Amino acid sequence: MAEKTEKSWWERNVEDNVAADYDRQRAQISEYDTLGRLEHDIKVGALKGAYGFGKGLLVGIVDIAKVGYKLYTNDPETAEKTWQLTKKVAKESWIAVGGTPEQKADQNKRCTEALLTIGKAVYHGMKADWEAASGTEGKRTELISKWAARGVLEVAALFIGAGEIQEAANAAKAAKLLEEGAVLEKYLAECEAVRALEEMQALEAVRAAEAARAAKAAEEAAALAKAKAAEEAAAAAKAKQAAKEAEAARAEAVTKKIKVAETDAAPSKAAARSASGWKPPEKLSGGKYADKQAEMTGLGKDVDERYPVKIFTESELESRRVVARDGKLVFAETGEPVTTTKDTIYVMDRHGNMFIDESEFGSVHHSSLAGGEEPVAAGHIGAKDGRVTMLNESSGHYGENLKDGASGLAKDELARQGVDTSATVASGYK
Repeated sequence: MAEKTEKSWWERNVEDNVAADYDRQRAQISEYDTLGRLEHDIKVGALKGAYGFGKGLLVGIVDIAKVGYKLYTNDPETAEKTWQLTKKVAKESWIAVGGTPEQKADQNKRCTEALLTIGKAVYHGMKADWEAASGTEGKRTELISKWAARGVLEVAALFIGAGEIQEAANAAKAAKLLEEGAVLEKYLAECEAVRALEEMQALEAVRAAEAARAAKAAEEAAALAKAKAAEEAAAAAKAKQAAKEAEAARAEAVTKKIKVAETDAAPSKAAARSASGWKPPEKLSGGKYADKQAEMTGLGKDVDERYPVKIFTESELESRRVVARDGKLVFAETGEPVTTTKDTIYVMDRHGNMFIDESEFGSVHHSSLAGGEEPVAAGHIGAKDGRVTMLNESSGHYGENLKDGASGLAKDELARQGVDTSATVASGYK
């Protein structure tokens, strides 16, 4: 062990006075304020380490004094950096006490290599400082902070983990150091920095457990919400299917009613034709307008898929076919003049045959009158007592895809068949 030398004037009158002032500051901190005293010890140790480093090298005195001043004036950034360094030392302490065998072996290897490099002189000096600090509360924390500030973290870690040097000693690499280093092992449990770190780690573990429980609760809530949403979606789909089936049943009932009415009316229609001498003209054929047929629009397809839209059969279309008679538009079956409403729609097929009916959303549309084929004209028609006043191309099923002048083509075809269209207005798609 190095012999003690007499202190210089500077050490007696400046350094010792400053040290005493730091001790007085610490005494003013409540003995119950453990963290407050720990913070003070760390700052004082870092200040002493910075001072000793600058004094030993005789360079950078101005910068080191700034660091010391910032610590003395409680500069947050500097204090934080000092705290981070000290936590590293405390972490090494924790590894020595409760680390895994692999961590302890790695620490022991680093510590042994540091000792062999520094030499016994440095070892004895630090050992003496450690033992001297045992008599005063807080001095060991201050000493750890001092070592950190002086850049000898590896050596400090060695002393704190000295009890683990046994493995290196068995390999005959540090036999001499074992006996002297093991003396420090008994002080590990008294290190305030270690206790503070353990408290923080325990708090972090509690917080992590709480976060895990919260995450699990959130996951369970999300799963419950997902299951509930699936149930609601299934219920909605079931209700939609029921509504669709009900609508289909209603449409079927309406169709049956119409068929019954047509069946009942057939004799009277035949009688009316017989009494009036009216003979229905044959349906046109030949497909002279085949090049002007229009495909159904996307909107029309969507409506036909969503709703039970009726597609009329050949016999059903015949009861809706209109033809010319004495310049008027009449029903082919009865010869009665056509008088429309605002909901009357028409379709003209590729042969020139025209069919009309009253539209009913979801049941009767232009596709109903098209009978599954592509028309050349479709829209609304206006007529009173057989006099045609209006033809347009207002059809959601075909309007956008009709050829230019489709309503004009229908008007011209009616005129060719003998209908007076002199007062008929033909307009395009709206």
